[in-house]
Amino acid sequence: GTAQHNVVDEICTVCGVYGTCGENLTWTLVDGVLTISGTGDMADYGNKTDTYAPWYDQRNSITSIVIEEGVTGVGKYAFLLCKYVLNVQISDTVTALRYASFHQCSGFTSFTVGKNVTTIEAHVFAGCSKLTAINIPASVTSVASQAFRLCTRLTTVNYCGTEEQWNAISIASLDNDTLVNATRNYHAVTGESCTEDKVCTICGEIVEKGTGHAYESVVTAPTCTAPGYTTYTCTVCGDSYTGNEVAALGHTAADAVVENEKAATCVAAGSYDMVVYCSVCNAEISRETIATEATGEHNYVDGTCDVCGAVEEIAPTIDENLTIVGKDMLLGGYI
Repeated sequence: GTAQHNVVDEICTVCGVYGTCGENLTWTLVDGVLTISGTGDMADYGNKTDTYAPWYDQRNSITSIVIEEGVTGVGKYAFLLCKYVLNVQISDTVTALRYASFHQCSGFTSFTVGKNVTTIEAHVFAGCSKLTAINIPASVTSVASQAFRLCTRLTTVNYCGTEEQWNAISIASLDNDTLVNATRNYHAVTGESCTEDKVCTICGEIVEKGTGHAYESVVTAPTCTAPGYTTYTCTVCGDSYTGNEVAALGHTAADAVVENEKAATCVAAGSYDMVVYCSVCNAEISRETIATEATGEHNYVDGTCDVCGAVEEIAPTIDENLTIVGKDMLLGGYI
């Protein structure tokens, strides 16, 4: 409802689910959600009567825990035996999980440690028997002894850092075997382009902001037949595109040359090709075949044309004896 809480001795007289849990912190329990609000560290509690957290008696009705911005530390034994909690949200302001803070919370199967937590104290997750996967930020520098005692189902650690950073964490050996021996997935980032933010696939943190492309240009000059253009390639991610297109230059004609020349003969026509090439790329621009007429001029050798075999016609003459020479009138041939 809209009624205000009336807190007496850290208990709301209206709903019974409101109180303080630190010098500047309060808690509420509404519809199964336990919310811790305010600034500073939570108070520390114990595992015996009169030392329990103020919500201990209602622990079996708690299904979610929300630790809001401003809270800097989770108190000792804060959520002892909250075995029906399935989800825990820890704000970025939290830097420490105190001794046994989630001791025997046997309901959740996965857990995400706040991204600025540096310390996981002893027994924090001891007895979290259903925990199979945990997300740990690169900010963690130490894990105390027995922090993961009896976490027998823990098989996966998603770590928001590198293998080198993981190896630098001080992890106490006592009863942390399941943490040490679990399969570790080191953080990977999405966003391959320079324009995209690189985001950790485990914690969702922006690892690197998109900066924009850094292009280098390479100019391809135009040729006689192909246009010119500029290729722009990003030196970071390899993205590439072309622009600034320039039209092809076209051919430059050189002087025509004669090819395939076939000389005309006394009886046969001749021919030749007049060819124009490009003076730049040597491509053929044009070719014209020109025919030449037969010369009609025989080349007689001993009275016979050595090209076509024609017999030379000799006009008859009269010698000094008044004899006709060169014409056999009877035979109609030459002598």
